[in-house]
Amino acid sequence: MLITMSNEKSSIFYKLNEPYAAGLFEEPTQCAFARYSRAVRRYWEHCSLHGYDGGPLYPIGLKIVDDYSVAPDFSFTISVNKDKLVTKNGIAAGWVFEALDKPEMPSGPHTVGGAGYTHSIPNYGRVAREGLDSYAERVGRLPQGGFRDGLTDVISGIRCYHARAARVRRRRPGSG
Repeated sequence: MLITMSNEKSSIFYKLNEPYAAGLFEEPTQCAFARYSRAVRRYWEHCSLHGYDGGPLYPIGLKIVDDYSVAPDFSFTISVNKDKLVTKNGIAAGWVFEALDKPEMPSGPHTVGGAGYTHSIPNYGRVAREGLDSYAERVGRLPQGGFRDGLTDVISGIRCYHARAARVRRRRPGSG
């Protein structure tokens, strides 16, 4: 797992156990899409791996985002528990609030949740049907730039999460 503490803000968020926020601040000069994609990657690389009892995951099942003050949100790109974050570090909380207050994506009559940032979330239905390798090949054929780089980051995070979960599964008795 690669951890890049490229600046003071990112490093502080890692120390606070806030991987999504750390990723968001790693490359501050990148476009918003690339920064949010990096945040998603870092989240999957570092998020808690909870036990699973075999129950339903959707619509109300396991919710690992509750472990963090700043986490990914499918509809709104980012979920922030403001009180929890302020309690952890008020200065760092201010950085997140400031970042959220800067609209960087175009707005207009045809917007989606997160004003476009949620496009860093892969088409998981396609991934389930075709496999992650096929999806990665499709992404690799995109033109160079922030969109491809962002999706590549997210795919790397998914691969890391999968490998971590597989190691945990192999260590558990009776897990096959």
